[in-house]
Amino acid sequence: MSPNNRVLVTGANGHLGYTLTQLLSERGYHVRAGMRGIHDERKSRHLREFGVELVELDITNQAQVEAAVQGMDGVFHVAAVFKIAGNPAEIILPTVEGAMNIVRAAHQAGVKKIIYTSSGRTLGNSSPARQPLTENDWNRRGQVPYTLAKIEAEKQVWAYARQHDLDLVSILPLLILGPNIHRLTESTSIIDNMLHNRYPISPPIFVNIVDVRDVALAHVLAYENPRATGRYIVGNNPIGLSEVFKHVNEIHSIRIPSMRLSTGVFRLYAHLANLMANLRRRTPPITPAQAREMTEGPRYVDVSRTEKELSLRLKSPRESVQD
Repeated sequence: MSPNNRVLVTGANGHLGYTLTQLLSERGYHVRAGMRGIHDERKSRHLREFGVELVELDITNQAQVEAAVQGMDGVFHVAAVFKIAGNPAEIILPTVEGAMNIVRAAHQAGVKKIIYTSSGRTLGNSSPARQPLTENDWNRRGQVPYTLAKIEAEKQVWAYARQHDLDLVSILPLLILGPNIHRLTESTSIIDNMLHNRYPISPPIFVNIVDVRDVALAHVLAYENPRATGRYIVGNNPIGLSEVFKHVNEIHSIRIPSMRLSTGVFRLYAHLANLMANLRRRTPPITPAQAREMTEGPRYVDVSRTEKELSLRLKSPRESVQD
């Protein structure tokens, strides 16, 4: 596929969206970068450095969506509500509605190819090393609103794509870290919390770290490969949070917690923290649903299809943490 294509990136000012916009610009694409608040200099100045076409885009605004996809050869739909827990209506509905708005409008505008950013959470909460999750798996134990939103959105997107014979590919990234951070996300906050010694005790959590540059490259390779089809997992196999502490400490001296909570105690803490936050009418640091989903066990994934069909080799978690 010729790199002089005109492409739309939704959520272009986010961690992944920005990195993807940068990569596409470097490869010679004409990029239309969609974001909310383009007149907010703090939000948009990093994108303006690339000389891309900036457009105001709220993916729940049908008129803005229809205008944004006009004249585009391809669409990279990255935007979603990246908030793990909270009011389900504020997370699930905009994510699902926004995804469907983009896909429908792209189809009606004659867009040739759509790359949809899903999530590794749609695969499952845990899996043993002997039976890693593949692109054929779907999460049947999702509990937090973000997980439920990404599952429902991707299922609806695929149903529409099959119905209308769309050229659509979905990318399933795990925990995104790496450079190009202009504001903290749910993922990058983990490192920020470590740097500021906000973890007095190590939670019993495993994470599948993937570099934001690898995720962006997977999107572009899937777009440029006419044979790319279906879903592609992008993520390394799990490491304990205790190992992430060690990676951070090697680069920037921090206090490594000497104690590690058991799963049962961690889940109990989540219940108590949620109860206290509700009594004080505050946002809880973690919900019981989050704690259950996070501690079901390590999540092993099979990325052989991504490696083979997209010719992608992933950076190590340590490199992503460092950068």
